[in-house]
Amino acid sequence: MLKKKVIVYVPSTMEVDKEADVSDILQHTVRELASIAGGATVEEVKGYWVAEDGSLVEEKIYQVHVFYEDEKENKVITKAKDVARYIKEKLQQEAVSVEINGTLNFI
Repeated sequence: MLKKKVIVYVPSTMEVDKEADVSDILQHTVRELASIAGGATVEEVKGYWVAEDGSLVEEKIYQVHVFYEDEKENKVITKAKDVARYIKEKLQQEAVSVEINGTLNFI
C-alpha cells in the first residue's frame, strides 16, 4: 500500500493572470514524476490566491498527484521541486505549490 504522496500544482496562467496553454508543461510534469514513481494522476481544480499587489486571482489549476514507495521519497521530492522551479520560470509565476504528504510548500 502506498501512503506517501506529492502533488504539484500546475497553474493555467502566465505571470499573474494571463491565460496560457500549459499542455506541454503539464505533460512534462507528468512524465518527469511518473518516470520515478511509476504513474501519476491529473485533477483539474479551481484555485484562488492573493497576488503580491493584493488582487484576488482565480485560475484553473492542474494537480499532478503521485504516490510513491518509501525508498523513492528523496528522488520524488527532489524531482517535484525541480519541476516546480521549471513551471515557475516558464510561466513567470511568483510561486508554484508542491504538497508533500499533506504539507504545502511554495517554490
